[in-house]
Amino acid sequence: MDYKDIRILIYDISVGAFSRINSVKNSGANSGYSITTVNSFNEMKWLVSRIRFDLVVVDIDSLPEKKEESFTQILNLVSPRKLLAIDSSTNPLGRELRKNHGNYMITTGSQLNFDELTAQLKKEVNTLTPSQLLKEKDRALETAEESFRRLIDSGSDAMIVVDGSGIIQFANVAAEKLYGRSASELLGEVFGFPLTGGESTEIDIITSAGESVVADMRATEIEWRGEKAFLASLRDISDKKKTEEMLKATLENLKRSNSDLQSFAYVASHDLQEPLRMVSSYCQLLAKKYHGKLDEDADKFITFAVQGANRMQRLITDLLEYSRIRISGKTFQWIEGEEIVKRALGNIQQLLHDKKARVTFTELPLLWGDRIQLTSLFQNIIANGIKFNQSPEPRIDIRVEKESQRWRFEIEDNGIGIEPKYKDKIFELFQQLQPWSEYGGTGMGLAIAKKIIERHNGEIWVDSQPGKGSLFIFTLPAVPNPNNRLQKETIGNPAAI
Repeated sequence: MDYKDIRILIYDISVGAFSRINSVKNSGANSGYSITTVNSFNEMKWLVSRIRFDLVVVDIDSLPEKKEESFTQILNLVSPRKLLAIDSSTNPLGRELRKNHGNYMITTGSQLNFDELTAQLKKEVNTLTPSQLLKEKDRALETAEESFRRLIDSGSDAMIVVDGSGIIQFANVAAEKLYGRSASELLGEVFGFPLTGGESTEIDIITSAGESVVADMRATEIEWRGEKAFLASLRDISDKKKTEEMLKATLENLKRSNSDLQSFAYVASHDLQEPLRMVSSYCQLLAKKYHGKLDEDADKFITFAVQGANRMQRLITDLLEYSRIRISGKTFQWIEGEEIVKRALGNIQQLLHDKKARVTFTELPLLWGDRIQLTSLFQNIIANGIKFNQSPEPRIDIRVEKESQRWRFEIEDNGIGIEPKYKDKIFELFQQLQPWSEYGGTGMGLAIAKKIIERHNGEIWVDSQPGKGSLFIFTLPAVPNPNNRLQKETIGNPAAI
């Protein structure tokens, strides 16, 4: 038999072992096969995971504490190659192995005779079958495995090779950092997590320091030493999970704060209505009873008080409407777009008449939303275009077209316009660009419109120049409806009011 390709690994740290092992190595050299000796358990595990030894010799008495667990790790790494276990006749583990592991060679004796060991090695080598010997293709496979190891060792993610029995056969440098343990310590241990190719799973890893690490694991089925195995890729996502938890907590706090703020605004504005009505009523009584009976300054003061009370009442009414948008919004339903616009125009009929305004609109689609809020949306934008308008004949044009899965509405006026730098500010609470004494209002109309649009999952913006009118654009989802009107074009002859 040609022994030149036979490799033997001997693990023995007993006193005086090395001088004796050297004689075994020399005997081996004379026989033509290669013998490697180690005196570290972890080093032995590391070598077995990287080199295909034909025969592994282990002195059971030299194993670390928890000998049975250590021996099991060796079995997991060495199998199906041949293992020669050596122990004293008094070792309880040896007796158990002799009973349960008859397929492994066990020699006994209170004093180990290295001449016998040499003879035993030769005997074991001679019993190796051709299938157990490493052939050229096995050497090529070993070379490929080494290239594979170098490749995954260079990766930033932890990589662990787990065999079909769930035993760790290889761990790269990143895996050592993740676990806080050396690769040799991990080898032969049970991986402990179910592996399914192609799926991503979050797992909790306990490091050597006792800390919990959350890792994203992806497993790929591979062939390892001719057997089915899995390559588990682990990425530490502990910081990401902590950030997500912090963000979630922040969003919950923000949600709670917004809810509290909306509730406060609702309660405050609601409870202020009654005392404000009383103040307004008494101011009006003063104006009615004492107007012209006191001096001119008194008449002015009373007028200011009445105007201030009325303005405050309108502010509180608008604030109450704003706070109710999400708190007291109605259930969504199908509504004819034309019906919404006509309701809005009906609510500002006096303003339309006083300003001699003209409103035109094309055919409008069926909408899915809150009837009252959508009416308020159109009413606020149309009223703004009429109120902030110096033309002798204010004009409002309403158009709509379908864009993908949304309706795009355009409401254009010929009013005084808005400077571009204020295009976002006008949608904020209590933002009124023009003097109250000249145009009145509360600065809440467009803020209410934006809040309604947001509740309906739409967007709103404005395109305007001073003196050239304004074009308000907003979108609403084009929700499919039973009448299939979603597909209907909305371009037609404009209606005029």
